[in-house]
Amino acid sequence: MKRFVAAVASALRAVLSVLRGLVMLPFRLVGVLMGVPPDVGDIPSLAPLENMKAAEPPFNQQQVCDDIAATVLGWCADSLMGDRPAPLPPRLPIALREWLPGLSRQECEIVVNCEIVDISAHCRGFFAISGVRPLGPLPLLGGWPARPGAESGNEVTDYGEDAAPFRP
Repeated sequence: MKRFVAAVASALRAVLSVLRGLVMLPFRLVGVLMGVPPDVGDIPSLAPLENMKAAEPPFNQQQVCDDIAATVLGWCADSLMGDRPAPLPPRLPIALREWLPGLSRQECEIVVNCEIVDISAHCRGFFAISGVRPLGPLPLLGGWPARPGAESGNEVTDYGEDAAPFRP
């Protein structure tokens, strides 16, 4: 019964809308003849398609991949500074979330010494970085083993004969 009443009410509204349009038609015609533009309501005008394409910047997949590679580089640097795998940054692809925590200290050192383009290509599978395992699920490391030569918290690092100590 409710559907029937709703259908009748809808039909009645449609008929009244058509009658209103017919009653207003002579007034609109007189207005047009006198130079008054017809009332178009609150409908916004559409912009040409060419303008919309020019206003929207194109999607740059290389930039997205470089941003992800920079995030990987930052994670590796943070892990090396903390001497253990760092917490994962937000908004990483699932494949990287499964891969990063399994990297060893040596692999992080190699990644930190690479360029962003190389890291991006490694993550995308275009070519491998020598000494770094390919992208894929790796066993999680709770922490890294102590470095060889580390004595009771005082880390001994061999910088080589040519390296000078860093002084800011």
